[in-house]
Amino acid sequence: MSGKQHSCIGTVAAIILGVGFTVGQSGAINILTVLLFVIGALVGSLIVDIDSKKSKASQQFTRIVTIIFWVFLVFVVYQKYLSNNALINGAMNFTGIKSLLDKIAILFLIIAKTYIKSGFALMILCVLTTLGKMSPHRQFTHKWFGTSLFCITAYFAFENKIAVGFILGYILHIVADKTTPAGIDFFDFKLPLQNRRGKLDF
Repeated sequence: MSGKQHSCIGTVAAIILGVGFTVGQSGAINILTVLLFVIGALVGSLIVDIDSKKSKASQQFTRIVTIIFWVFLVFVVYQKYLSNNALINGAMNFTGIKSLLDKIAILFLIIAKTYIKSGFALMILCVLTTLGKMSPHRQFTHKWFGTSLFCITAYFAFENKIAVGFILGYILHIVADKTTPAGIDFFDFKLPLQNRRGKLDF
């Protein structure tokens, strides 16, 4: 099954979940909430195939991890200075900020504080993604152990709606692969880098 098919399945499911969630809570559709579910589902549905050289996730791996690393670095470097800034407390006040870099850092920090629950969990997710990329196709990332690690880490790394979307997209990818002619043995235990025979494959 192609990445487009997996992403379409995840997106449709996330839209249905997001619409149902917001209508059930407030009686109206909240576009931002639906978008957060969709973003999570897109990432979750594509990251499973990080172990395939042909997948979009694998092709964009270096760029994505680099962006995550630098955003996190900016967050760490500026955290102490910006944590007491009036903007973080809701006041739109740029007093004392002298450069465009500071403003960009504030934007990253706002995004990080809003949508990332744990920078440590995010780094663990990057490590899992790296291990997944190095593993043979349809092994570690497609088995119950890898699925559990990715989903649990995403839950602690991201804001709740993104995390739920991620988990939804990831699990639907597994279910979709299970229904293909090749299928997958989801309950087989595989560590990172292990091939079908259980040997390490570097």
